[in-house]
Amino acid sequence: MKKILSILLASAMICLLAACGAEATEIKTQETAAAEVTASTQENTADNTASDARKTLENAAASAILEEGLEQLRQRYFPGTAGCSLNAAACAAALADGLNDADFDEDSLRNTVEAYVKTLSEEDRALFAEQAEGLRSAFETLTGENGQGLLADCGYAAVSYPWNAEKLTPVFEMICDAASVSGG
Repeated sequence: MKKILSILLASAMICLLAACGAEATEIKTQETAAAEVTASTQENTADNTASDARKTLENAAASAILEEGLEQLRQRYFPGTAGCSLNAAACAAALADGLNDADFDEDSLRNTVEAYVKTLSEEDRALFAEQAEGLRSAFETLTGENGQGLLADCGYAAVSYPWNAEKLTPVFEMICDAASVSGG
């Protein structure tokens, strides 16, 4: 009887120890899963932060390109003067080259144009609205059938021609819209 009782007690202890071991393994598995989720969340947060920073830098670079293009437009293109359409084409081509491969948010560019226009006097705003329309028209021509001929005529050596008209046309239209709203 003592032998049977000893075997039963030993069996009970083994079962208890096995149950505790399984519970410890289950807890370790849960802790490991929680750590993996936390690491994954931290990695995703870091990726999102890096992605946001990259987008911010790309928008800033595109805005700088746009601002320089607008300044060139104001300095080089005067509607109604001799050779003005060729100057508008050269300005449009330079802007298209700069923005063609850039990643940008149209709202960011719109803010850039609006801020630029606000720095202009009333008289300069009216002229800029005309210049913006000439820029848009020149870009439209440059992306049409006679685009290469116009590039040759204006003496501009395009870097990334043909441009992505689907991507850039809204930018040139937005420049016109922002200039006419601010200028009118």
